Amino acid sequence: MNKIGKKKSLWLLMIILSQFLISQCSSPQESAPENSISEAPAKDLASVILRVGPKEYTNADFAAYLTMSVGKGREELPLEALNELVINFVEDKLLLAAAEQKGIVVTWPEIKSYLARMKANLSTTEPIQTSEELESLKEALLIEKYIETVVADVEVKEDEMRRYYQEHKRDFLLADRVQVSQILVNSEEKAVELRQQLQEADEQKFREVARQNSLGVEAAQGGLMGVFEMGQLPYAFDKVVFTLEEGQLSRVIESSYGYHIFRLDKKIPAELISFDQAKEKIRIKVLEIKIKNRLQEHLQWLKENLDWIFLPENLTFPYQRKKQ
Repeated sequence: MNKIGKKKSLWLLMIILSQFLISQCSSPQESAPENSISEAPAKDLASVILRVGPKEYTNADFAAYLTMSVGKGREELPLEALNELVINFVEDKLLLAAAEQKGIVVTWPEIKSYLARMKANLSTTEPIQTSEELESLKEALLIEKYIETVVADVEVKEDEMRRYYQEHKRDFLLADRVQVSQILVNSEEKAVELRQQLQEADEQKFREVARQNSLGVEAAQGGLMGVFEMGQLPYAFDKVVFTLEEGQLSRVIESSYGYHIFRLDKKIPAELISFDQAKEKIRIKVLEIKIKNRLQEHLQWLKENLDWIFLPENLTFPYQRKKQ
């Protein structure tokens, strides 16, 4: 692989790793209030819930993990989410132990770069305020660097991409589409008047009138809205636009935005995206799948080989093992 190819692969790998780690830290879906857990007694926070080698982690550590990763306390989260997050917590600590055993370290420039990425990808923009928060970020970066070593040799071959394409052809089938333009005005009288003017007009004339009269955001483009499949426009527009012939104008349609005149510029029949057209998208998708599989396999290996014990009976909420 040449230098450019290697750089591109590393860039893609970083994107996928970032998505994986951020997804681990994403806010879980809310459940009904009755599934929430009330505030735990303070004495329970000191209970050890996980031992990895000589290190012990308590409910207080898990509470800090929740705040840092999802921005919420235990009492704000449904039970199902807590069960998933505590497993993520355990797996993170196993990865951290493996990173430390491997001698991986992080530098301050790496921490600053990581903070910039976190700010760009997460909704929170709050600065790091405590040493505990900084330590948590250092641990997250250690884990990320360790994962990079685990998946560094993952690559996607041509035959894997072709096999994925053959097995997922439906994903690359484009439905019937239409190219649509519109003129939007604020009165029915104006819309009727313009439609009368455009009855026998060609596309060029329509675009001139749209630029001069339309209030739509696409007026500068001569009213060109774009290409749409059925269901991508509001239903009231869909049922009119998709009955038109090429070059035909719609009747005047009223909406909360004003009065619309649609023009169907072109019909585009259904087609299958070729392998060559889809190749880069497929490569990223297959790479993502292979990285996730490698990580799951490696996590299983760590669980079987590291010295660790999980103590769910000490949690401040009723732990339920996830069904396989």
